[in-house]
Amino acid sequence: MKIIEPETILQMVDMGYTAGVKHLIDAKFPMEKVTTPYGYNALHACAIHTFADTADVILKVQCAQLYLDMPQMLARFTPLHYAAQHGSYDMAKLLLEKGATVD
Repeated sequence: MKIIEPETILQMVDMGYTAGVKHLIDAKFPMEKVTTPYGYNALHACAIHTFADTADVILKVQCAQLYLDMPQMLARFTPLHYAAQHGSYDMAKLLLEKGATVD
């Protein structure tokens, strides 16, 4: 079996490949490792690209809840900040429903 790097799921999110993300999650892909050294994670990518459907799939994984309020280290933006910046009402609504902090 081929080893898949954590960056793979970020690339799938960047491309809007929700089915691929779901497949990796169903295959027990280690979501807790899906982050860059700068704190950019799959929820940041979903918010930037306004992929609320992909974020919903990711947020079904328990450890993904940890990423709701994780700031990206350079800009200090959380996924909710990016959703607002990119005008994604559906993404912002989903993040708030899942418990994102408004600050």
